[in-house]
Amino acid sequence: MLQELFVITLLALAMGEENPQYEICESTMGSVLAFSVSGTEVKDGKCILKKNTTITANVTFKTNQEVKDATVAGKGMYGNIPFSFPLNKPKICEVLKCPLEKNVPYNVEESHKFSLSFFTGDITVYIKIIDTYSNATIACVDFQAEIVRE
Repeated sequence: MLQELFVITLLALAMGEENPQYEICESTMGSVLAFSVSGTEVKDGKCILKKNTTITANVTFKTNQEVKDATVAGKGMYGNIPFSFPLNKPKICEVLKCPLEKNVPYNVEESHKFSLSFFTGDITVYIKIIDTYSNATIACVDFQAEIVRE
């Protein structure tokens, strides 16, 4: 697993991709192993999200117990105003084989297009993987971004 992550990191560096600075949020049922974002420029550790473009976030995680069903949630904060990102594949078991086994690495990928009508400014983006039955957090990451005109 570590060898695979090392190779992925080397390939990303070779292709000139830079990942945003991110923080791991509190998770009671698992942990984040790796995180990346593509389709965006990174400046000073912050994602620059251009309107009318699509970004893709990729989270590799593991659980600390068997999970029968889970969802991915994309949320944001614009100042003190919370909002949600509509996601293409929020149901984990439609993408991965469930139940999710303890201590096995899994990968989820979600994309979001920032429409021209989306506001501009600084936001904090949260990506959470949540157990459907207990509502407990399996994995969580947050990063800073700025939405700008095309």
